[in-house]
Amino acid sequence: MGKCLSARGIKAPTAQLNVSFRKPMKIGAQYELEFGLPGRFQVDLYAVSHKTGQQGTMQFDEQKYEVRWALADWGKIWGNPALHAEWKAESGAPDHFEGKLLLGGEITSRWHWGSNLVWEHELAGGKENSNEWTTGVSYTLKDSRFGI
Repeated sequence: MGKCLSARGIKAPTAQLNVSFRKPMKIGAQYELEFGLPGRFQVDLYAVSHKTGQQGTMQFDEQKYEVRWALADWGKIWGNPALHAEWKAESGAPDHFEGKLLLGGEITSRWHWGSNLVWEHELAGGKENSNEWTTGVSYTLKDSRFGI
C-alpha cells in the first residue's frame, strides 16, 4: 500500500524479519532509517541481510536508498500523490532502479486505501523491466495504533 511521508526529523529505526520454512529455509532481515525533510521530501536508507539453508551466517548483502516527494500537503490533492525513486544494490546481482507513483487516503473513518504504480529496471545483465500495480485497503481497530 501507499506509504505516507514521515514528519520532519529522524523516525525511529525499524527492523523486519522474514522467514520462509520451505526447503531450503530462507531468512532475511531488513533495517530501515527514515529522514523526514522540508519540502515534503523523505529519504530512507536500508541495510538488508539474507541467508539460505542452515549453514553459514547471515550477511549484509543488499543496500537500498529511497527518496519520496509528496506533490502537495496531505489532503490537498485527491489520492495524496507522491513520487518514489529507489536504488537497490545487491551483492552478486545487477543494481536496480525503481520508480513509483504512490496514492492513498481515507475512505471513511478508520478505513484507508493505497495504490502504487511501479516500474523497475535492472541496470545490467538482461536489463529487464518490471511493471506492477498494487492496491490495498486497511482498517484501523483502535486509536490509529492497531490495524489490519
